[in-house]
Amino acid sequence: DNGIENLLCVLKKTRKEHLTTMQKLSRSLRCSQSDIGFAGIKDMQAVTYQFISLRNMKRKRVEKARQQHLIQQGIELGLFYDVDFVLGMGDLTGNQFEIFVRNLKRIQVNYAGPLSSPNESLVDCDKDHVKRMVE
Repeated sequence: DNGIENLLCVLKKTRKEHLTTMQKLSRSLRCSQSDIGFAGIKDMQAVTYQFISLRNMKRKRVEKARQQHLIQQGIELGLFYDVDFVLGMGDLTGNQFEIFVRNLKRIQVNYAGPLSSPNESLVDCDKDHVKRMVE
């Protein structure tokens, strides 16, 4: 990237939509959204970690935005590395991930009788039910 210093760091977001996160990052860092590089989009309804690159960005500027704005918005940045590249879609190979399911619910259908409508409710999944689902 023509000798320009860029930062590579880990972005942690909690239940945040990708584009909204990029908008908040660019606003907080006072940069263009195109200055934030990423290799892929992560799930909104999750706690996700991913590498991002910040074009021509100093750690001091990122640290200031992190403390003043980002943490309160559920966006964290950490593990900073000086690099001479920016990430783009599909750049990371060997992508690995783990999925943790929390507060899993299932639909339970209750019938009061032959002439009544069924009633649906969400109930907790027990370990045996989950085990049967993934086998």
